[in-house]
Amino acid sequence: MQNLDPPVDGDINRGTQFMVIAFVFGFLSTVTTAIRITVRTLKRQFGYDDFAISLATALILIQLVFYGLEYHEGAGRHAFYLSQRQQQRSLMWNYVTQYLLFLILSITKVSICLFILRIKNTGWLRWCLYALMGGLVVTTLSCIIILSAQCRPLWAFWMPEAGSCWRKDVYNDAIWAQVAYSIFSDLVCTLLPVVVLWNIKVSRHLKVAVCGLMSVGL
Repeated sequence: MQNLDPPVDGDINRGTQFMVIAFVFGFLSTVTTAIRITVRTLKRQFGYDDFAISLATALILIQLVFYGLEYHEGAGRHAFYLSQRQQQRSLMWNYVTQYLLFLILSITKVSICLFILRIKNTGWLRWCLYALMGGLVVTTLSCIIILSAQCRPLWAFWMPEAGSCWRKDVYNDAIWAQVAYSIFSDLVCTLLPVVVLWNIKVSRHLKVAVCGLMSVGL
């Protein structure tokens, strides 16, 4: 690890705030998903969208475990105050959470697409959503492949002296491409329910409520 100068603001630990936020949202995700799955199961309406969101929630819980391991090794503190072993192990757990993050984002949006198809499954909408889900798979797999291939051997990511890695801009470009497509898919998943619900015979208040709920992802 490179030699670092001491930070001007001293040994400040931001890891605790991050862990609190992560666990709060993880708890909310788990509770809301559990309620959804319970209701769908009791009504015998469990579908592929429910399976997808259940898988995403399970991955969130696994991710929280690795966040905890990363925090235990000093994540949130300046690297100057961490031993070489702590820096390496913190980077190692961070490496694992990146895989989980890509999968969680992709699977969650696939679940939303499948949910929309349960409401309305016409030809143009079906192909539009299939194309969107295909793009999510491609961008996610691209990031995972680049993340896996950027260092040889793999552990050179957290132990630079063990091998060599690609230039950082290669991975960063892949991330920006994934982020751009993620924003695009958010917009599509937000606007499509408006189109789907426009001609459905339900109250305007219900239409506004559902569309507002779907737009929370933005």
